[in-house]
Amino acid sequence: MIHIDYPAGRLPDQQWLDEANALTERLRNAATQAERNRIIDENKDVWGKVKDWLMTFSHNKCWFTEARDCGSHWHVEHFRPKKSKAPDHEGYWWRAFDYRNYRLCGSVPNAGKGSDFPLRPGSPRATGPDTNCDDEAHVLIDPTLKVDVQLLTFIRGGQAAAFEADSWNRHRAEVSIKRYKLNDHSPLSIERERVWNTCWGLLVDLERLIAEDMVSRGDSPSRRKEMEHLKRRIAEMARPQTPFSAVARALLLHDDRSWVRQILD
Repeated sequence: MIHIDYPAGRLPDQQWLDEANALTERLRNAATQAERNRIIDENKDVWGKVKDWLMTFSHNKCWFTEARDCGSHWHVEHFRPKKSKAPDHEGYWWRAFDYRNYRLCGSVPNAGKGSDFPLRPGSPRATGPDTNCDDEAHVLIDPTLKVDVQLLTFIRGGQAAAFEADSWNRHRAEVSIKRYKLNDHSPLSIERERVWNTCWGLLVDLERLIAEDMVSRGDSPSRRKEMEHLKRRIAEMARPQTPFSAVARALLLHDDRSWVRQILD
């Protein structure tokens, strides 16, 4: 997972905003939960209209897995669920047509996330449009929050893992890894392992060339050219545009050799 700088001052087109605002007003004026659910269900196509717009924030990658899959349908996921099965909470119905609540999501993490939105024990829960969602201490990691994304890392083989030892932050990471199925879907795990192994192999090759260059005092232009080529390949793997770039970045960040850090910089 990488940080998605969203909405970064960018808005959907005005026609969409007008439609979404009108529907939100209808939800606010609805007298019952059943009526609100009907309005949401009858207008499911509205959030799908901004799917292409959402893709521009992540270089056409899933915001949770960093996968780029042109053979599957992308989902516009509501981070705070628009409806809930809990007897004591309707869900965040007033944010059903709020683009700031949308996350671009592949089918695997979307299926795992579900409609349960856990909070830290004792945290207040927003119950309507006049309460502040930002006061909630939510468990699930949000890719649009940099401090959240930093709670995740990757270890050998590209497995997602908690970055911090702090009990609350570790809990948040572990629950998110499970709910988003980051380690439970074998195609994802296989692809991340391939990225990890490829990046590791490039580092090994580069280390060998650096050692040879030091012995020969840099007398081989062709070797220098190959070294620069390897550095560019490694740097490319860690760029946000590349699928699973967080895996490559984690590998590089875990390495304390100065020449590795220079590649990352």
